[in-house]
Amino acid sequence: LAVTLRGPEDYDLTLCIVDLKSRASGSGDNADQGDGQGASSHMRTEGARAIVEWLATNPTGVETNLVLVGGTFNAYRKEDPIQTFIDANYLSLHDSSDYSVIVDAQLGLIDNSLASLTLYDCLESSTNWQVNADEPDAADYNLEGRDPTIFDPTTPFRFSDH
Repeated sequence: LAVTLRGPEDYDLTLCIVDLKSRASGSGDNADQGDGQGASSHMRTEGARAIVEWLATNPTGVETNLVLVGGTFNAYRKEDPIQTFIDANYLSLHDSSDYSVIVDAQLGLIDNSLASLTLYDCLESSTNWQVNADEPDAADYNLEGRDPTIFDPTTPFRFSDH
């Protein structure tokens, strides 16, 4: 999904939302290769490559060098899908202390924001919001086997699994 927000003086920003395949399952080329990238890394990398190529065509019909790609990449910083964007001259807006998930008591960043070089040069700062990472699983939106009174749908917390 991509949309271009029209701004003053040719400051049009294209925003692309990403949700790449989970790390949980895959077979063949998408089986867990034992390299730390989990299952379906091949599919996520091909998806990242397709998005990079698609964005280069100005898919919204507005030509701009200000591009922000964000969402669930299901890939950590050094993994192939993120490196695909880095190789295409996108830069992460996150530093090494940012995280979006906690798995087995370890912090990680699988949700990311990447900016084109032109946009990156325009930015003064960015902030990572761990909207769900720090929330207990008991407060999850998935109520199977849980007390439904714990989940509060009026807050932004636990609206997703990470």
